[in-house]
Formats: sequence, structure tokens, C-alpha cells
Amino acid sequence: MVQATNLGFPRIGGQRETKKLVENFWAGKITEQALDEAAVKLRAENWKLQQAQGLSQIPSGDFSFYDHVLDHSVMLNVIPQRFRHLADGHERNFAIGRGIQKAATETQEKVDIEAQEMKKWFDTNYHYIVPEFETNQTFHLSANVKTVQEFNEAKALGIHTRPVVLGPISFLLLGKAAKNSAGLDLITLLPKVLPVYEELLAQLAAAGADWVQIDEPILALDISAAVVAHFSATYTRLTAAVPKLKILIATYFGRIGDNVSFIKDSGVAGLHIDLVRAPEQLKDVISKISQTQVLSLGLIDGRNIWKTNLSAALKLAETAVAALGSERVFIAPSCSLLHAPVTLRFEKRLASKNPELFDWLAYSEEKCKEVHVLAHALNHGVDSGEIDAATYHDFIKKEIAFCVKEQEELKIDVLVHGEAERNDMVAYFGERLEGYIFSENGWIASYGSRCVRPPIIFGDVHRVNPMTITETVYAQSLTSKPMKGMLTGPVTCLQWSFVRDDVPRSVVCTQLALAIRDEWAVDAFLLSTTGVKDTTIIHTHMCYSDFQDIFQAIVRMDADVLTIENSKSDMRILGAFKTYGYSAEIGPGVFDIHSPRVPSIQEMRDRADAMLKYIPKGNLWINPDCGLKTRGWKEVRESLQNMVAVAEALRAASA
Repeated sequence: MVQATNLGFPRIGGQRETKKLVENFWAGKITEQALDEAAVKLRAENWKLQQAQGLSQIPSGDFSFYDHVLDHSVMLNVIPQRFRHLADGHERNFAIGRGIQKAATETQEKVDIEAQEMKKWFDTNYHYIVPEFETNQTFHLSANVKTVQEFNEAKALGIHTRPVVLGPISFLLLGKAAKNSAGLDLITLLPKVLPVYEELLAQLAAAGADWVQIDEPILALDISAAVVAHFSATYTRLTAAVPKLKILIATYFGRIGDNVSFIKDSGVAGLHIDLVRAPEQLKDVISKISQTQVLSLGLIDGRNIWKTNLSAALKLAETAVAALGSERVFIAPSCSLLHAPVTLRFEKRLASKNPELFDWLAYSEEKCKEVHVLAHALNHGVDSGEIDAATYHDFIKKEIAFCVKEQEELKIDVLVHGEAERNDMVAYFGERLEGYIFSENGWIASYGSRCVRPPIIFGDVHRVNPMTITETVYAQSLTSKPMKGMLTGPVTCLQWSFVRDDVPRSVVCTQLALAIRDEWAVDAFLLSTTGVKDTTIIHTHMCYSDFQDIFQAIVRMDADVLTIENSKSDMRILGAFKTYGYSAEIGPGVFDIHSPRVPSIQEMRDRADAMLKYIPKGNLWINPDCGLKTRGWKEVRESLQNMVAVAEALRAASA
């Protein structure tokens, strides 16, 4: 019988309960015990919801207060030295993700520790905390193993789950060497970490698990033959160590390609593949697995919000069943549903105002139902409006005036208007473009406790009225200093939206930027920016990217000033700008805007001095990593004061 399964469920709660709990804990409004007790209820709700939709294999271990990669690091004792003096528990884990800053008291010294680096999870809009490894790294399981605990929680409810674990090779290769271990080849740590994985799998088997899902997403990347050989040896060892436990290796976000070569003789019980991103790989993978291995088919899009074309998905599934038999086929989403909103049950406004569009949607709960429907077919046949417009615009003007005044007092050279009118950098523009619509409760995780609600592109996109002129012109009227006009680029609008799936993404971006050519991301930017006066300075901003991979595209964009996220990247991304040569002006961020801690003047000065080794002083801008909308004015003011002091000191030194 074909099994209906899932790879992971959103952790945020149907109405962002997790976000609210975590932020209440940060504010000291609830205790750690209260936080944990609430999480137990949320996990139970998630498991019961999936069970109610007809899933036969439900994931556990996929819940997190902040980030699942961070949780995995802590579970395996991969904790940077600078955090080791903090007591084990949520406060330390949050400090790793956010940094921590406490003033000195009579009984305690000042605490000021930078967060670990944060990076995009592949090409999604989710961000993970990058593990830091040392040359002498030691691994051991934490006292209370989260994955085992949560399996037992579900078991106590009568729900037999499939635990989810980040695989050892992806865990290592998605990390980085700590500052004191420069040059460390991360894969050399594999012999050290594998005994800990064996211990973890043994504990899961002892608790009663019969399947475990081990996520190895780097198998969808171009990896070397040497790394593939490590996969072969690793999984041969793990399956032999715990023979009663069936291992499902999960890949997603792309085609596994030749990396599938090790699967057949590895001893693993099954493989999951993404058939939304790469449906063409099905027949090849079928031919490469053994005569006993299960194939999990990722047929439901885990990264979008549209109902599945069940007829097309069924044809792919029937191909697999015909080749393998129904006992060796699982149906699943393409990836974890972390990247989709939770449920349509709270979309009351959208259901009433646009019932036709509402009928096209499927969030995570509905996607679980689609998984069940496919499996069953194979087995049995086929805005609140509370203030008026005048009051709103008056409020926005006051906020802009306040923001301009603050920046002038801080002696910022080039100002921004603060974007008080914008709820989200993409949603704001979507609300002013035809072809976009907005859900009421379509929240997904972004990083830590932060959630975003991507707009939905359902039709042809075009502009009706000016979108930013009123606020920008008003802001400029308040100051003699240069004022930036702020626009979100067309490719970002595309990538941060749920995009219609009936036309190519390049066509949608054409509508957003008017023209697309071979390298459509760059041409869309150029078209958006080339119709300005020669006196207009074009700034562009990029964050949490691997710039080495796109450097030539950055050069071709021909922006006057490029600002980039840099503060948590140890300056390594600046090497590309020096190696390849970049003649335009550049502003690598000097402080992390995702952390509430205020960096010292010396900390930012050290970063700026390091930048000058790569960038001529006449080309260097001093700025934060990203925009500051998610931070409070108190910490913003203090951070900007320190930043301006650094800029003034650098000018004085070069005078």
C-alpha cells in the first residue's frame, strides 16, 4: 500500500503562536517552563492535525523555537567557545542565534557576545544559523536529546512518528570553520561526528522508532566524487550500526543527478526526491535504486501556496508504482512544509472577498490532505480599515519627520525616510500593483521568531499609480541632505512572493521589470534603473548571498553603490571583490541588524579597518548590514551613534 507521508510541518503555529511565545520569553513575560509547556501543546496540535488529514508517517523533531540547524548544533555540542560559559537552556540557544548584551551589575560583569552567522537556507527565504566548527571539535549528545524527547511526546499521544535529523555530511558542509580554525577542511570531522549519530539512532530505535528521516539536501547540489564517496561509507556504516532502524535519506530543492550512485548499495531503506523542482529525474532514480528500497515522491509543492495539479502528480506516481510496486512508494511534499503557511482556516477575509482565488490555494494543512488524496487514489483508484485615509497619512508624515530628525541629529550623511508606510518591503509594492493579492494568515518562518506573509502573484502584473513618490518627496523636503528613494527590486519581489505556476517565473519577472533577456535577474535590474538622470546615484543592496557565485552578474548590474551584508561573514565575501576587481563604491555592513545587541565603536572600527584591506578608502561606505525596520529606536540610535563615530574617525585618520 502506498504511504501518505510528510517531511516537516511549520513550527510557527496557525496564528503565529510560537513567535508570540518566544518574544514574550525574550521580554521576560513568561518563564522557560511556561515556554516549554506551550510548545508541547503546539507540537501535539501539529501532529494531530497531520493525523486528521490522513498521513500515515508524520514527522517529529521538526519543531524549533528559533532554527532547526541551531537546535541540531546544540544537540551535538557544536557550541562556539564564546557561548560555553552560559548555562544550558533556551537563553544560551537564543544568544547563539541573536547575540547577547547585558550591562554590568554589582554581581555580574558586562556581557557582549556576537551572534553566529546567519545564511539563507539554499534558495529559500528561510535563514539558518551557520554551525561553527573547530579543528579540535568534540561531539557528544546533549543531556536531553531533543529528537528523542519529541518522538516520545508523540508516542505518548498514540502517534507513531518518523523522526527527522539533519544528515552528518550536510551538517558539516553547510557549516564553516571557526575563526581559530582557519583552513579546516570540514569533511575531515566526519569520523568524529559519526559515532554520535550512531548513538542518536540507537536511542531512537530503543524508543521505538522504526523509520528515521535523515535530511541530506546537499545531494541536490554539484558535489565532488570524493564527497559522494563519503556518503557511501557514511550510510553503509550507519545502517550497519542500527540495523533495525530504517533510514530514509531526504533530498530536496533540486535534482539528485549522479549523486544517486551511492544509494543502491548503501543499505538505506529509502530515498526522497523532489519531483516539483525536477520531475524529469524520476525514471533515472527508479533505475538506480535497489529492488527493495522505497522511493518517496515529492509531488506536492512544499514552497508555494497553490493547489496541486493532482492529475499530473498522479501520472508521475503511477509511473513509480508500475515500476516499484505500491509497497515501495511514499507520497510526500517536495520538501518540508516549513516554507508554506499553516492553514487556510483563518483566511476568512480572503475567502469572502475573493472566493475564486481562495479556491486555488492550499497551505500546509491542505497540502497534507493532497498527499493523502494522491495516496488514496493510488491505493483505491482514482487590512482592518480602522482609521480613515487622512488620519493614516498624517501619521505617516509624522513618522517620516521623526525618522529624518533622528538621522540628522546622528549626523548620518545620506538619509532614508524610514518606510513607516510599508508593512513589508515586498508586500507594500504588491499592494500597489495589479496581479497581486494578499492572504490574511499566510505566514511562514523567515528567521528566529520572525515571520513573513508573502504576497500572491495570481495574474498579470502592472502598475496603476506612482508607488513611492509622495513619501520620498515629503522626506526630501525636510532636509538639505541627500535622501534615498527606496524601491524593492523586481527579482526580490518575485522571489519573496508566492508566484503563479502556470507561466514561467521569467515571464512574471518580465511583467515586474518590463523586459527579460538571457540573464534576466540582471537585465530586470538594469531596466528598472537605467531611465534616470545622470545625477541620480543608484544604490543596490544584497544580503545573505554567496557573492562569489554571482560576482560577474553584480559587476554587470552597474550600480553606483553596492551595499552588502557582511558583519557575520568574517570578511570572507570581500575577497571576491578584491580577487575579481570591483571599481564601484561599496558598503559592507559593519553591524548585524538581526540582533538586538549594540556593537561597540571598537568592534565596528575593527571591521572597517579590515574592509580597507580590500576596498580603497574613497570607495568605502559605512552602513548597517540591512534595513533597521525590525529593531527598536533605542538600540538603533545607539548603534548608529557608534557607526557614525567610526566614519568620523576614519575621515580624521585619512585627512
